[in-house]
Amino acid sequence: MRKGQGGTADYLVASCANCGMINIMPRGRTDGQQCADCGGGPLILLGFGILHKEPCSSLQVQIEADTRDIDRAMAKVKELQVELENTSRMMQEIGEKL
Repeated sequence: MRKGQGGTADYLVASCANCGMINIMPRGRTDGQQCADCGGGPLILLGFGILHKEPCSSLQVQIEADTRDIDRAMAKVKELQVELENTSRMMQEIGEKL
């Protein structure tokens, strides 16, 4: 038997007694599984399997986020910055007059 990351083959191969479809499942999640094709079973264990993966040459990810709250917060921060700069300027003017 070929060794995988978990010390043994990482997948179990089973045949559906209802439709005959081959099902390949991660080894740790086999109890209570139903056929992925017909939803029935029972699944008859055929043995262990190694999943052959094709190397991934590129990965594309698209993320959509609602940034309205962040945009509003940034606008308030800018307003506060202007107010603080004005207050600082006024304090310096007062300090110079004293």
